[in-house]
Amino acid sequence: MDNVTMSMLEYDQMKERLREYAVSYVGRKHIDELIPASNLRAIRMSLDETAEAKALLDKGASVPLPSLEGIDHIASLLHTGYLFAEQDFMAVLIFLNSCGQLRKYMASKRDIAPVISSYASSMQETDRLKSEIERCIRFGRVDDQASKNLERVRKKIAVTKERIQKKMSSIMSKHSSILQENLVSVRGGRYVIPVKREYHKQVKGAVLDQSTSGQTVYVEPEEISQLQTELGMLEGDEAREEGLYSVH
Repeated sequence: MDNVTMSMLEYDQMKERLREYAVSYVGRKHIDELIPASNLRAIRMSLDETAEAKALLDKGASVPLPSLEGIDHIASLLHTGYLFAEQDFMAVLIFLNSCGQLRKYMASKRDIAPVISSYASSMQETDRLKSEIERCIRFGRVDDQASKNLERVRKKIAVTKERIQKKMSSIMSKHSSILQENLVSVRGGRYVIPVKREYHKQVKGAVLDQSTSGQTVYVEPEEISQLQTELGMLEGDEAREEGLYSVH
C-alpha cells in the first residue's frame, strides 16, 4: 500500500488511537511497527482473533494482563555476570504470578476465545522458581532462611549491635554533661557521640567529624571501636552471602 493511500485512510492516526489502549511497552512497540497486511489468510486470522477479543470484553471481564515493565531489562542481564538485587527478584515474582493468573483466566475462556486462549496455554508453569523466590525473599529482603550461613551471620550482627547499643547508652550517661545533645549519630557508617568541642579530649576515642560551626565534635568512643570494626566485617559477610544467593 502506497503512502498516499495510507494518508487518505489516516492509518497513522488510527495507530495513535490504538496505542492509547496498549498496556505494555511491547504492545506499544508492536503498534508502532504495524503495516497493512496483504496476505488474505493472515488478515482473516487477525480478524478472527479480534472478534474473539471483542467477545471477551463484551462479557465484561477484565483480562489480567501481566505488567512487563522492567522485565526486558532483567532478561537482558542474564548470563552477563550482573548481580541481581532483591527488587529484581520481586519484579520477576510479580511478573510470574501475573502470567499464572492470565494462563488460568484464558483456560476458562476456551469456549469464547479458542485461538487466543491457546496462546496463553503455551506459557510454561514456573512453580519451582516462584516458590524458591518466595522462600528466600520476604518483604523485599533476602530472608534469614535463604541459607544457614546467612542466618548465622545475621544472628552475630544482632548480638554485636545489641552490645554496641548497651555500651553507647552507658557512655552517653557517663558523659551527659559534656554532650552537645543526648543523641547518637552516625559518621562514615560508625556510631559516634556529639561532644562539645572544648570537652572532646575527655572522651577517649577517635574524632571522625565535626559540625559546620565547629562547636560539636563527633567522637567514636574507644570502648566501642573494636565492636564497630567487628560489625563492619560481619555486614560484609552478610552482603557476600546475599550475593551468593543472588548468583544462584
